[in-house]
Amino acid sequence: MDQYRTLGDLVEANARNLGDMPATIFEDRTRSHGALANEARNIAAHFAARGLTKGSRVAYLGRNHDRMAVLLIACGFAGCVFTPINWRLSDEELDYVVGNCEASLLFHSREHGPYAAASGLDTVDVDDDAAWQACVDADVGALPAIDPDDILLQIYSSGTTGKPKGVELTHSSVLRGAQVVHSGQIGSEWTTDDRMLIVLPLFHVSALLMLSFSLTSGAGAIILRDAIPAAIADMAQRHGATRIGLVPALIQLIVDSPTIDMSAFASLKLVIYGGSSITPALLARAQTALDCGFLQLFGMSETFTSGTVLGPEEHRSGDAAVLGSCGKPLDGVTIRIVDEDGADLPPGEPGEILIRCDTLMKGYWRLPEETAAVLDDGWYRTGDVGSRDASGYLTIRDRIRDMVISGGENVYPAEVEAALASHESVGEIAVIGRPCDRWGEAVTAVVVPKPDRMVDEAELIAYARGRIAHYKCPSKVIIADELPKNAGGKVLKRVLRERYC
Repeated sequence: MDQYRTLGDLVEANARNLGDMPATIFEDRTRSHGALANEARNIAAHFAARGLTKGSRVAYLGRNHDRMAVLLIACGFAGCVFTPINWRLSDEELDYVVGNCEASLLFHSREHGPYAAASGLDTVDVDDDAAWQACVDADVGALPAIDPDDILLQIYSSGTTGKPKGVELTHSSVLRGAQVVHSGQIGSEWTTDDRMLIVLPLFHVSALLMLSFSLTSGAGAIILRDAIPAAIADMAQRHGATRIGLVPALIQLIVDSPTIDMSAFASLKLVIYGGSSITPALLARAQTALDCGFLQLFGMSETFTSGTVLGPEEHRSGDAAVLGSCGKPLDGVTIRIVDEDGADLPPGEPGEILIRCDTLMKGYWRLPEETAAVLDDGWYRTGDVGSRDASGYLTIRDRIRDMVISGGENVYPAEVEAALASHESVGEIAVIGRPCDRWGEAVTAVVVPKPDRMVDEAELIAYARGRIAHYKCPSKVIIADELPKNAGGKVLKRVLRERYC
C-alpha cells in the first residue's frame, strides 16, 4: 500500500514525473516540482554544513510562506525535524517552545526578526532573498539514509496544564495521512490540474495536511501569507483554486463579506473544513454562496488529523442528524467509544473516543509520562466525549479536558485561568467556551472577585492580552458570587456551561 517510504521519496518522484509543473505558488513566485526537489536538497546540505545531524530540530517562526514547504522537505532529506511555531504566541510562550524544542536553527519571516535576533540561535530570514540564496548555494553531498519511522514533524499542541507539548510525527505518519487523498473519501479525484489554496496557518496540522495532499496528488499548492478574506478571493480567482481548507469562522467572514464577488470562487470544487462545528444556517449560506462541495474532517495533531470524514453527499443530504455529526472513520482508522473502565459502549451511549490509525504520533517530545497517559496499546485516548449512532456516524458530545475551540484555535482553560489568576482583583476564576456564531466558541471567564474588590471587564481582558496570545484571551467576563463545586472542591464547568451558555 505504501508507495513511498519517506517524504523525500515522494518529492523525488514528483520531480521525475511532474518536472516543470507547478508545486508551490506564493505571491508572484511559482516553483516547479523539479525546482522544489532541487532547492530542498540544497537546503538539506546547508543543514549539514551548519553541523545539524539526524534528529536536529529546525524551527520556523512566521506567517505562511512557500519556503516553509522547502524547509519541511529539506528536513525530510536531512533527517532533521521541522518544527513550525505558532507566531501568535506571546514572547514568553515563544521562549518556552523555542527552548523546549531545542532548535538548532531558527528560520523566520521578516516581522519576527527582532525576536529571532534576541533568541541567541542561528537564524535565517526567509524574506531576505540573499540570505535564503546563501543557504540554497550549499554544495550537495551525500544525504543520510532516512527510515519511515524517523521523526519528520514536531507540532506544538497546548496541554491541559497550559504548557505546549511537542507532537512527534514520522515520515510514515505524514505519508499515510496524505494517501487518503487517493481513497475517494476526500471529494472527487484529485489530479495535477487541481490547485489547493492553503490559507490556514502552516504551524497547524490541518494546513500541513492540506500541503501533504498537494504533494501526494501533484496538485499545485497556492500558499497565502495571511488569511484575509479579500486576499483569499483574489488568489482563488487568479490561480483557479479548486480546493481550499478553511475553518467555520473564515467561511463566515468570506460569505458575509459585502465586498467579495463570489464569482472569484468559480473554479472551486471542494471546501475542506474542521477545527469546530458549523451551524446549519452558516452551512446553507456557504453552500449557496460558494456553490461547491463541502467536506468536514475530524482529527487532531496526534493523529495527523486522521479521524472521521463527512463528505459532500452527506452535506447535501439535509439530514439534520448526519449534519450534526462529524462523519464516519476514514480508511485505516478504527474508533471506539469506551466508558471509564475502558469497556466498549453500545450505539447512542456517550463515552471517551479512542482512535487507532497508521498516522498516530510517536509520542510527545521528552514527555514519556504524558505519552503513556494517552497511548494505550496502539490506541490514542482523545479526551473527547462522543457517541456513535447505529449507522456509525460519530458525534462529539463534550470535551473531557474542557478545551475551547475558538475560530479553529484550541484554547485550554487552565492556561487562561493561570494568566488571569494573578490579577490583584481576581479571587477565583473558571474559563469556559460559550456558543458564538462567528467563532464557534467564545472564550469566557467566570470570575469571583476578591472581597472588597471590583473586576472591570475591559481591564481584565487587557491584562490577559499582556500575558497570553490574543486568541486565547476572554472576549467576555462574567462576574459571579461563587463558582459551583463538587464535594472535592473541583469547579463544575458543566454547571457553568448550563448556567451561562
